[in-house]
Amino acid sequence: MPKHKNIELFKHIGLKIRIKRRELNLSQEKLAEMLNVAYTQVYNYETGRFKIPLDYLLELADIFNVDLNYFLSDFNSGKKVKLENENLELNKTIGMVKKIYNFKDDNLIYGLKKSIESIYNVIKTKK
Repeated sequence: MPKHKNIELFKHIGLKIRIKRRELNLSQEKLAEMLNVAYTQVYNYETGRFKIPLDYLLELADIFNVDLNYFLSDFNSGKKVKLENENLELNKTIGMVKKIYNFKDDNLIYGLKKSIESIYNVIKTKK
């Protein structure tokens, strides 16, 4: 159970931290090392379970090369953060597809193409 008020604000900040951390391909462990905290602390910040101290937020802004406002922007709407998270997931999936293609294994590529075609055909029939 969170030990603070304004849980939604800290969940929002945590999501922004997670999005930026993943964009930069940093693990929770690596980010924790950079902040000189345990990786569980980073997890707790990202989930909004714990309040993130202002000095850590300032340090994160520096690590992420963003303005402090990055963490608070779109708090009232929440829409943009959701879109950023969806785009991040899409980019992650696209990255995995690229790795499969770069592996240059004809069987893997064939299997991937067939899987995508099959899923696409299901979507087409549902429209």
